[in-house]
Amino acid sequence: MSRNVFARSAAAGILAILAGAAMAAPASAATVVGNATYYTAADFGTETTSYPAGVDWFWGDTGAPGANITFGVSGLVIDTAAGQKVQALNQAVPSTFASASDLIDYITSTVVYDDGASSWAFQVPLFGNGVAGDEFTTLRPTAANTTDDAVNWITSWPIYDDGGAQVYAAGASDTLTNLVTALFGTTTAPEVLAMGLWVGDGGDATIHGIGFGRDTGDLVQSVFLPQATRTLTPATITPASTVSPGLTFSGTGWAPGARLYLVVYECTSGDNIATGPIQFADGAGAVSATIQLTTELEPGTYCYDFDDDDLLYDFLVLPSGQFTVANVLAETGVDMRGTGIAIAAFLVLGAGMVAFTRLRREA
Repeated sequence: MSRNVFARSAAAGILAILAGAAMAAPASAATVVGNATYYTAADFGTETTSYPAGVDWFWGDTGAPGANITFGVSGLVIDTAAGQKVQALNQAVPSTFASASDLIDYITSTVVYDDGASSWAFQVPLFGNGVAGDEFTTLRPTAANTTDDAVNWITSWPIYDDGGAQVYAAGASDTLTNLVTALFGTTTAPEVLAMGLWVGDGGDATIHGIGFGRDTGDLVQSVFLPQATRTLTPATITPASTVSPGLTFSGTGWAPGARLYLVVYECTSGDNIATGPIQFADGAGAVSATIQLTTELEPGTYCYDFDDDDLLYDFLVLPSGQFTVANVLAETGVDMRGTGIAIAAFLVLGAGMVAFTRLRREA
């Protein structure tokens, strides 16, 4: 397992400045954490005669969701009956794009994080170039579980050129590039109304999160999992305790089965000190891992990464953490070297700094 040493070294100075920050508590619903926003059922609106105001996510007009929509340890779970349809749409995505290629890049770089056994269709409702009235349509791929341009896409309503001549009939399919280019025309860019998922006809979908526009500068990243929590024990870390009982890192809020890595390293140099065994989150999204060093750590401040190789990492949800090792007399609790009692702390980092520190990646 390798890490970007330069990123660690540069970030260490910022971490040191923030060393007095308190442990980050779980954020409330629909609250930005890192570069993502957590949503629960309470944050969804429902479409009626128009899209609901004041919400990012809403249920489309395919019918009000019932007991088949749940939020839990696996995120958003949609379980439709035969003939039933559910639309989950996000209207916080950009509404206009400078060119057809910009819109295509935004769509195709969107990533849907699911349980690997889901069935969903990506959808983009929009207004076209406006020559033939409203020219409303919805674009979707001909294949399930993809946002790729490698498959053809379908337009739900006709598409017209700038002169008002029909280019595509309702239900016609072509490459996403050709459809979007036709919607742009030569005078007016289309207006994107929302993007999201359609699940129907007895389909099942378990969605952990969605990252719209992953390769662009207009990221809209949503997480439906329970909000992450992290702890490090023991609360007081001495050189001896780094060998026995060791350092135990625990947390919740990952997708069940998520693959996690754990590494302790020098904050200044970025050099690895110890690497924990690869862990997988249990069915509740929880993980606990212990590192026992063979040699006692010297008193000082150290950094660690405890993260998945998937959603939370990609969305920059979890900051790197710090802990302090100090010599403490067991019978009195007096710090022998004046460095203070050891505290395990996660730092609340600004989104920009987190993005910088998160350059490390598993080889």
